[in-house]
Amino acid sequence: MSTVLVAATPASIASAAGDSTTPPWAMVNSPERARAVAPSGITMTVTKKMATGTRISQADVLPANAKAPADEYLIPVNAKAAAGISDLYEGFRVRPNGWTDVASLTFTFSKPVRNPRLHVAGTGGASADKAGNREDYWPGLRLAQSNAGSPTFTKVAGFPGFEVSPQVIAPTAVGPEQETTCGVVYMCGTAQVNGMISSFTLDLLARNVRRGLPAGDPFVWGVFRITFEEDASDAPASYGAATHSISALSIGPDVTADLPDTISFTPRRVATDVDDAATGVLPDGTLRAQQGERIRLSVPMRSASAAVLAGWIDFNRDGVFQPSERASVSAPAGSSRPVLTWTAPREVKHGPTWVRLRTAASPETLTSPSGWAATGEVEDYRVTLRR
Repeated sequence: MSTVLVAATPASIASAAGDSTTPPWAMVNSPERARAVAPSGITMTVTKKMATGTRISQADVLPANAKAPADEYLIPVNAKAAAGISDLYEGFRVRPNGWTDVASLTFTFSKPVRNPRLHVAGTGGASADKAGNREDYWPGLRLAQSNAGSPTFTKVAGFPGFEVSPQVIAPTAVGPEQETTCGVVYMCGTAQVNGMISSFTLDLLARNVRRGLPAGDPFVWGVFRITFEEDASDAPASYGAATHSISALSIGPDVTADLPDTISFTPRRVATDVDDAATGVLPDGTLRAQQGERIRLSVPMRSASAAVLAGWIDFNRDGVFQPSERASVSAPAGSSRPVLTWTAPREVKHGPTWVRLRTAASPETLTSPSGWAATGEVEDYRVTLRR
């Protein structure tokens, strides 16, 4: 390609600085597809379909990096910490001063996720030659629509110079530019893909702005990351932190994301959970616990498919949930009230303590009271054990 790049490359616009030797995300990328595994265990596959003539000449991984700096165009502000893909698209057919299709990217998730966020950085292209000819390639993104329930975009942050509508992210105006940066030719921002999403397809388009004669082979960088909503525990730190990626599964009728302004590399806790939709689980904050007697707890749940509910009661009030303090039960699809059952142990100590409830699609996720889960919700309750 006999051109001179006149804009910053994704290495300077989209890549994060710092040490990334121990990334929590596993990511691979090729011209045909990309695959990433998030810390929660959700697997994302990106399948790439090229428009006529398009090829991907460079398919890079942007590794996860906990030291990535905050980005004013992204929310979470540390979204650059997540792994991502950076592809160089070349050879697509150009309509001078018009729009052309470049490629379609289908993002597929191993578990349905609610409102995933699409982070775009350094997406676009610009070239010039020694004779003074110049071409800019302003990007556009379009959500493929298959039915009335298809996902839609909502702007979360950034996108200077671009307008976010329910189906399209496109420049507000295009024209010849002397310099390029985020908002000028290049797209940078965060959009939410609304809905309970198993997959969505993103069409990448390019708007040519030509000054003079053709300035070389056409090219567009495409730089994308995905992050997920999370629900976190709020019991004291000694109990261990639990974090779930939010899905179509909740304790109570719904679940609200915690810590939405940052992404995590390890499970996190919040200081106080102020949005527990299942407040009726322990309405008076007490549990009768006599040695050898059964304790039953009816828990409202909502699930699109069969799930598992697990609970822990710190009977000996030592600040740790022990394996012997666990109970579990299967829950059917739909709205239900499964019942957890414990037998109060000999070492039960009466007084204030904590209860943790976790629900997820896979039982192996809930063998521990702490850690990641790819689905569901965690709720903690401060209770008093009484005779």
